Amino acid sequence: MTIAIHFFGAEADRRSIPLAAALGVGQRPESSGADRHRYDRLNAEAPLRWRSADEASADLFVYPHIYSASEICYAGAERARQLGKPCVFFRDSDDASPCAPPYGVVYRESILATQMTAAERALPAFADDLARETGGFQPRDKQELPSVGFCGYVGSTWRRWLFKLQGRSAKVLGLELRSRSLAILERDAGVATHFIRRTQFWGGAISRFRGPDPDAKRRVREEYLENLVGSDYILCLRGAGNFSYRMYETLAMGRIPLFVNTDCALPFDDTIDWRRHMVWVEQADLPRLGERLREFHAALSPAEFVERQRANRRLWEESLRPTECYQRIIERAVAG
Repeated sequence: MTIAIHFFGAEADRRSIPLAAALGVGQRPESSGADRHRYDRLNAEAPLRWRSADEASADLFVYPHIYSASEICYAGAERARQLGKPCVFFRDSDDASPCAPPYGVVYRESILATQMTAAERALPAFADDLARETGGFQPRDKQELPSVGFCGYVGSTWRRWLFKLQGRSAKVLGLELRSRSLAILERDAGVATHFIRRTQFWGGAISRFRGPDPDAKRRVREEYLENLVGSDYILCLRGAGNFSYRMYETLAMGRIPLFVNTDCALPFDDTIDWRRHMVWVEQADLPRLGERLREFHAALSPAEFVERQRANRRLWEESLRPTECYQRIIERAVAG
């Protein structure tokens, strides 16, 4: 039996959240190039799991666009409350400012855990099936030294200085933490490092001042995938938002995140023991980043090392892909 969802406040000319778009409500998110298959399974399976319904017959209310503290969101929340039905919002944004609708819950990626309201829940960043792009999931055998990879945007000293002048403190924090973490790991003789530092977003292949460069995008994407496949661990820490998109891509590839916790909230943490799936390092313990990685790696037998990779791939497949993630969220909302 499909679950009935009432999508309130739908606007035909606005981009919809992937769940609503998969059920024919509003515009589908644009997807092209590397992410063009991100929602294929969701679009195919959504009509088999859920259906759009009027408010009287619905099991829950969902706002089909990105949540904001707006009159339309508040009115929909109030109507759901009057009818005694659960109400769910979604927000994909780097902004970590707390959300507090009068009724219902907001699933979002960027959250400061110590400022989290009772209405907020962590949402995974939806990643592509990167293992599919590289010929399928293949675990790595354990080596004596742990190898850690990173391929991504670090910026440059002058660019970070420019962001400071622009008041983009959250972005500066993320870039400086990345730069500092990479330097700490490179100084550790007990860690094999594979780092590609980008001084521009997407390696300059995507720019607001000119159109995308298809050849550059392909090269940057290939280097990113090779870095994931060829490393045991991947450094994962915040960017402009207080979450790591790379962490979910690492799990999709079946690799182990080296996660720096910057007051993050992680999805489904009441049922997922996140510390079993990654090397967890608090931001305050950053100077010991290499030491923590070496301790984690040494404690795993060769069989446990392989199984940890398999477990991470299963975690992504069973809970963090768009279809499975929405299923968990909807079932929780309906169950109360």
